[in-house]
Amino acid sequence: MASTSVNAKSEKKGIRVWMDGCYDMVHFGHANACRQAKEMGDYLVVGVHSDAEITKHKGPPVFNEEERYKIVRAIKWVDEVVENAPYVTTLETLEENDCAFCVHGDDITVTADGIDTYHIVKTAGRYKECKRTAGVSTTDLVGRMLLMTKSHHERDDRLPDREETRRMSTSGCTSSPWTGASQFLPTTNKIIQFSNGREPNPGDRIIYTAGAYDLFHVGHVDFLEKAKALGDYLIVGLHTDRVVNRYKGSNHPIMNIHERVLCYVDEVVIGAPYSVSLDLMNHFKVDLVLHGQTECDPDADGRDPYEMGKDTKLKKKKSKKSSQQQLSSTAASATNDVKMKTNASSEGVEDDDDENYEDMESDTTGTATAATSSKVYLPGDPLNEDEELIRDDNAYELFHEAQTGNFDIIPDTLGMNRSQYPHTVFIVCGTQAEKTDRNSVMVIKMSNLVKTQKDSEKEEDSDNDDSEDEEEDLKPEFESASLKHIGGVNRIRCKLVGDRKLASTWSETGKVHIWDLTRLLHAVNDSSIMASYVRNQESPKPLFTFNGHTTEGVLVTGDCTKNIHVWKPNGTGWFVDQQPYVGHTGSVEDIQWSPNEQSVFASCSVDKSIRIWDIRAVPSKACMLVEQNAHTTDVNVISWNNKEPFILSGGDDGFIKVWDLRQFSHGTPVASFKHHHSSITSVEWHHTDSSVFAAAGADNQVTLWDLAVEKDDESANNKTSLTSVVSDNQLENLPDQLLFIHMGQTDIKELHWHKQIPGLLVTTAQNGFNVFKTISA
Repeated sequence: MASTSVNAKSEKKGIRVWMDGCYDMVHFGHANACRQAKEMGDYLVVGVHSDAEITKHKGPPVFNEEERYKIVRAIKWVDEVVENAPYVTTLETLEENDCAFCVHGDDITVTADGIDTYHIVKTAGRYKECKRTAGVSTTDLVGRMLLMTKSHHERDDRLPDREETRRMSTSGCTSSPWTGASQFLPTTNKIIQFSNGREPNPGDRIIYTAGAYDLFHVGHVDFLEKAKALGDYLIVGLHTDRVVNRYKGSNHPIMNIHERVLCYVDEVVIGAPYSVSLDLMNHFKVDLVLHGQTECDPDADGRDPYEMGKDTKLKKKKSKKSSQQQLSSTAASATNDVKMKTNASSEGVEDDDDENYEDMESDTTGTATAATSSKVYLPGDPLNEDEELIRDDNAYELFHEAQTGNFDIIPDTLGMNRSQYPHTVFIVCGTQAEKTDRNSVMVIKMSNLVKTQKDSEKEEDSDNDDSEDEEEDLKPEFESASLKHIGGVNRIRCKLVGDRKLASTWSETGKVHIWDLTRLLHAVNDSSIMASYVRNQESPKPLFTFNGHTTEGVLVTGDCTKNIHVWKPNGTGWFVDQQPYVGHTGSVEDIQWSPNEQSVFASCSVDKSIRIWDIRAVPSKACMLVEQNAHTTDVNVISWNNKEPFILSGGDDGFIKVWDLRQFSHGTPVASFKHHHSSITSVEWHHTDSSVFAAAGADNQVTLWDLAVEKDDESANNKTSLTSVVSDNQLENLPDQLLFIHMGQTDIKELHWHKQIPGLLVTTAQNGFNVFKTISA
């Protein structure tokens, strides 16, 4: 362990307090814990775990250890940082650092083996707890990034009036400008704790800078260190959540304005105006206004937010000469990079790319590139170094994206055949974290899914003055509630049973669970229930669990050792027939019940076969039909047509095949398509149009098909005309039944049609899920 003193003025006298942790993605909660720990003694020593220790017990951290050491040193209550601190706190740790006791929050921290990391110091009576900051944790922040939620945003109406904030009120009721925080946030005491609480000395040079300061990282630390070096007193303005969301988009900020309060500076201005005004500079007697080298977005009225600081005439009128300056950071990391690292960590992938980060606190990266030409792209075409794929928004009536894992669509009570915008969609999904106890099942409500294809006439008539409000109204909203799930969720299915929405999950542990989603659905629909759900850390238990599969299962349920079990509900729970349905010689990959015959289901396997079963027969004689060589390799997925006796299959060979059960014994599909360049990962018939289906492949394509389409002279001429314009695409070789190709996702896992919103598709992949409806739907 290496120790570094932070506060040169502090001496090793009085009570020394030990605190340790990962300090990955440092947030307001970490700082608040340090503040409470420091109040219990005189000198705070903070141990920070190494990358190797964190990876062993929790999975790879987002920030590397050097970044985390630096961030912790910047917290003003920390007097000393001990690098490479042990994950389990021992008495030797306290003795080596001359600490009287250890402090930790009132949450539980365990090792990879499930052992309390503080059990030794607790037993010895050298452990104290501080209160955990409610509503913010690293897990919460990761969830906000992955699920793209905005429910954590603080509304502007809970903050001071915008005009009052812009004026930086200098009324007589304010005794000193250095209590300015109290003018912008009701909880004055909280802000006083997180600013230095001192006024500048006469003659001090006062520096002002403002921004989002979201997901605080080493880039922010570097920038603030350089800013402080330029003067004697540093003031940081924090933009409101609404303002940050306007110039950053998506679901930024990840942390709301209360969570972004900085504990690294002399004074914090909550709800600072986006544009630096003359009143602001006069009120705080600012000598120098700083911002980074990243180009700033204009204010809502189109003006440069730093116009006042740059105006030389203004400087001559001021009693103190304020100026504006750009400041770069040599090692600053952009919040978008943090989000990319987080997404990689959530998938269990370590990001070893050591690229330089963005130059300033600002997280936006301008990409104003002039489009010189565009052409149609087909999968397989080469891309030049100066070319990139761009989605054609005109091809989509609706398109939205977010993050999730395996999923199913939850039926709702909002009506069938919905066509009126905005739409609302409910899904249930499961995670696949590396550590088995880090997984969960989540219910997600996606609302305000507006029509993204603009009406040209309405767009021309829109009022520019209302553009900010209109942009806010057009953004989708996400709410989520989760429950704990042991083991990664390999597949999840949802069904309405009576008046309850039930979900079944099957995972790497070999267990199959049945869950009641009622409480989670109530939470995402009612903010008061959600508050209670989160506050009480609720996590409903499964209604039923089956342990009969010796390895990970797939639901009827099948497993990797070729066994299939049928579940039947009874008065008190579920009855699972212990005698398996045997016929496959390899892992069962997918099972689908017949939509028309309650006792019939189909299955497919890595043994290349598709089998049709009837549970009215005894398991040993239940296989009624079989196609032994449906594909040349593994058969991954199947789908049963709702109206016709057709089964759709997709295999590792990249083929999509349509089987007519009336001719199943002939061994020949009625249709076969080879468009995808890799294995097929998901297929599904449209629920009402019996000739339409969708497919997804490991080649990062989602394709829409219509078997009813036949080549005619007119379509052939259109294709020839398009081919002449785009000579390299070989459009004439595309199947006529191929309607649409959707790209932009990586490692696509699953897709589903929404049965209550015609034409709406939801797809999930490694980089998140897409909700879209094409113009041809």
